[in-house]
Amino acid sequence: MHNTTKSSKENKLDGRVDFEISENGFQKYSQLMKEKQNIALGIIGGIAALIIGLAAWTGTMLLVSYKLDWMALGVGLLIGYSVRLLGKGVEPKFGVIGAVLAFIGSVAGNLLTACIIFANGKSISFFSVLPQLNPKTVLYFLKAVIGPFDVIFCLGAILIGYYFAFKPLKGQ
Repeated sequence: MHNTTKSSKENKLDGRVDFEISENGFQKYSQLMKEKQNIALGIIGGIAALIIGLAAWTGTMLLVSYKLDWMALGVGLLIGYSVRLLGKGVEPKFGVIGAVLAFIGSVAGNLLTACIIFANGKSISFFSVLPQLNPKTVLYFLKAVIGPFDVIFCLGAILIGYYFAFKPLKGQ
């Protein structure tokens, strides 16, 4: 004997119960989820993920001495997920934060890649190149290292950073 009420119904095929949420119930749930959001923690989590992602990208580059364009996607994923996890975002503004930080991460990753390539070419330490960076050398390095695939992976990182940075409510 099946117990059916207005708030739930049993799926005859697999025994799962599907709950129907009234419009008023969804409004309350939506408001509760929006109140739990924390944009400051989302930004902090995204920046922490950016730093960790860049350290992984740079460390891998130093080990393999090979340009790894696709690492931008991993940095974007790490940033987006961190923004969502810590910020508890359900609104697109968290996606914008994830996308912006992913863009910054992608550009910074390419800059660090250029620094590694330059340091290896001059047979000097990567860490001796970093203090010498100024706006002119940054632009020079970025122009030298960024190619079509870097742009594609950067756009991918931006999309991934946006997509994973918030969990939209089903009714949105």
